[in-house]
Amino acid sequence: MVICCCELGIKYITAYSFSFDNFKRGPEEVQYIMDLMLEKIKLELSKRDSIFNRYGIRVHFSGSLELLSEPIKDAAKRLMVATADNSNALLTVCFAYTSMNEMVNAIQENCQEKVAQIQLQEPKPEGKSRYNQGKGNHVVELADIEKHMYMAIAPDPDIIIRTSGENRLSNFFLWQSANSCLISFSQLWPAISCWHLVWAVLNFQRNYYYLEKKRKQL
Repeated sequence: MVICCCELGIKYITAYSFSFDNFKRGPEEVQYIMDLMLEKIKLELSKRDSIFNRYGIRVHFSGSLELLSEPIKDAAKRLMVATADNSNALLTVCFAYTSMNEMVNAIQENCQEKVAQIQLQEPKPEGKSRYNQGKGNHVVELADIEKHMYMAIAPDPDIIIRTSGENRLSNFFLWQSANSCLISFSQLWPAISCWHLVWAVLNFQRNYYYLEKKRKQL
């Protein structure tokens, strides 16, 4: 599927690999998924001519990566470093991710940043609060939150594809999907082919001007 995206000229690809909520599943199932992810990453690292280097794809992992085991974190970092100079496309793998967790994390980081800015200011004369000095911008703006989002590395998606006949986003890209073209296929993910992707792109193109009009209204 990544190759199909590259052939179609798609520059930003995101895969929802493992939800933060999936940690609630049985320990054996979680461990199986973790082992499978580690195996796949190591396989790509072992290839001299991997798909990522052949097509110039940079790989980035997003999510609460601190929850992953050291072997997986290390392997993910190595793959990101190994593909860091690739510039034809960006593949973001969302692992230990949910959109709500992403938003909470972004707000927390922004608040910490604002508090640090306030604390660096010179104290006001006695009896006056330093929070009203007027120096710096301590108001939380939309851009302040967005720069701390896990997905700040890529623009908002044009197309979101949901498989298995589901019409819900499953806590994925809730912040970024306001003007995305949402497409649902009845097939399970393994059955999704390049023809499904082509149909999704054509459907997006058909609705392009409507989506652009909505974006400009924001």
